[in-house]
Amino acid sequence: MPPVEKDFDFVVTDIRYVVHKQTEPAWKVEYANEDWYILALSTGGKAHYRIRGEQYLIKKGDVLFFPKNLWHSGESDVDDPWSYYSLIFKIVITDSAYQDKLMEIRPVVKNNLLFQSAPLFQALHNEWVEKRAGYLIKCRSQVMDILSMLIRESASEEDISPQVYIIDQIVHYMIANSQRFYSVDELSQLAKLSQSHFRLLFKKVTGMSIIQYQNKLKINIAMDLLVSGKSNVTEVALRLGFNDIYYFSRLFKKKTGQSPSEYVKRNK
Repeated sequence: MPPVEKDFDFVVTDIRYVVHKQTEPAWKVEYANEDWYILALSTGGKAHYRIRGEQYLIKKGDVLFFPKNLWHSGESDVDDPWSYYSLIFKIVITDSAYQDKLMEIRPVVKNNLLFQSAPLFQALHNEWVEKRAGYLIKCRSQVMDILSMLIRESASEEDISPQVYIIDQIVHYMIANSQRFYSVDELSQLAKLSQSHFRLLFKKVTGMSIIQYQNKLKINIAMDLLVSGKSNVTEVALRLGFNDIYYFSRLFKKKTGQSPSEYVKRNK
């Protein structure tokens, strides 16, 4: 059985509205929407929400996500009413076995994501209001971008988003230079961090050690190269920096549950 974990797999379809609102002190809401998913970004002020029996103080930069049928109630802070972007939309789950997977996303993601989320919501709102040719496709892709951001944040054990950018840049560098194997010393110097701090931060963000993650990236790239049919197993291994073809094959099978040749046959 392949050890590769199945990921979130869904498609954003109908978007009913995208709005930006400044609420009054008396603003309140209480319901569970049966048909629509809801996303919101606080752009100022404060609000008080109750979700799944828990109380949340919503401040600028916080992102809210409500799957359909999730009961929630909220009200503006009387002294500092909140303003927000909000949208409702539908999702088609491509595999019914993962129907409940969206419930893994935290309903409130705190404002350490502000540097990422605010531009996304602003761009989505602008696109929706302008309604230029192709705006529906663009808006759906922007909602998917926001959801993927929330999924990754919810998967983190701690709120470490301000530091995620550093690791993202290192990972992008590793992908761009996938023919190389990097030492902790080399990568920590690129990140301008001590080796111990870099190791700890890398593990927090990715959930893996540096060696494990490098191997994961290389095997992911190898899978695509093999399926493309333009390179054989030896060529792929060498292209990814593996001088020992047998080690590459063992690692590939460990990660995918199949040998490289078996993988090619099953994915022709």
